[in-house]
Amino acid sequence: MAQPAPKSSGLRNTVLLVLLVAVGIAAYYYFEVSTTLIIGTKDNVIYSGLATRSEATALGNALKTVGYFQDSGFSVLLRKPMGGSMIISYVTKDGAWNNASMVSDFEGLTRDVATAVGGLPLEMRLVNTTQTVEKDETVTAQSGPQSSPQSSPQSSPQSGPQSGPQAAPSSTVTIGTKDQVIYSGTATQDQATALGNALKADGYFQDQGASVLLDKETSGTTISYVVKDNYWNQPGAIAKFDELTREVASSVGGLPLNVQLVNSEMTVEKTSTVGIVAFGNDTVIYEGGATQADAQALGQKLQSLNYFTGKGVDVFLGRHPNGVTIAFVVGDGVWNNAATVTGFENLVRNVAPVIGGLPIKMLLLSTTQQVEKNETIQ
Repeated sequence: MAQPAPKSSGLRNTVLLVLLVAVGIAAYYYFEVSTTLIIGTKDNVIYSGLATRSEATALGNALKTVGYFQDSGFSVLLRKPMGGSMIISYVTKDGAWNNASMVSDFEGLTRDVATAVGGLPLEMRLVNTTQTVEKDETVTAQSGPQSSPQSSPQSSPQSGPQSGPQAAPSSTVTIGTKDQVIYSGTATQDQATALGNALKADGYFQDQGASVLLDKETSGTTISYVVKDNYWNQPGAIAKFDELTREVASSVGGLPLNVQLVNSEMTVEKTSTVGIVAFGNDTVIYEGGATQADAQALGQKLQSLNYFTGKGVDVFLGRHPNGVTIAFVVGDGVWNNAATVTGFENLVRNVAPVIGGLPIKMLLLSTTQQVEKNETIQ
């Protein structure tokens, strides 16, 4: 007659059963459960596997910064499998995976946002609106995309909302060997190259791995500068980039331009505007928080005081956290003439009421726009 199993064996079997159930639940969670993160009000990143919410947020912000996410209901899937490369899947309109140019654009887009999720290599997938994989490549920094061993479409493990018509991804122009301009929207490669060359001529690009984003949309042109963490909080930081933007503006079609300082994850930290208002041949160029209306009021006042007489005079109006600045471009040596300097001081006092009053920082610039005189008018 069979002997009954010892009590310890029954307990061991129960423990094993509990462990197997736990493993099954964990496996189900890992392979099946995904979470959706909304960027803006409509675009979303659906993340699963070992991908984290912070990685999904960084990816969504990067896609927004480069102009792929435009609050139009696009979906991107982010998955980190155990022991494998991160996977970014783009939900695209039918047939995009058969268009060599579009595939190349998505490869460039993947490189542009790679730092947001830990860098290259990344597995890039193009999936249809039912989340089925239609294109699968590994994107690397050195040799470009390489064919994945997967040869036939398969269902993507993620689920989520479908995307609308596909936005145009961004592309990259390298200046020197390390600096780059990432361009998107209707910006062209020629414009990105021209901007990069202007930044190099200005001394901003020094082949040290700096990145600048150029985006052209119907709403305007934006230049975004990727800067070190917390640099945007330094006094005068945004004013320096306003000046830089003004100096390179002609390379991308001129003013007005939107200016952004973004962090290493492409999240916007500071914004500004550089614009221009013409009064015949004379101009007021406004920066920072100064508005077109401010520039208009200042120019009209300068006309009434006979400073603007159509001879091609430029005046710069800036409104930044450290106050309001008016800068005048003057002839050589004017800053050393006490009587002339007093005249400019009085001019600033006369125009102050139309732009918010004193105090105002007054700058006298050389014809090469170097500051030669800097004082605050009370």
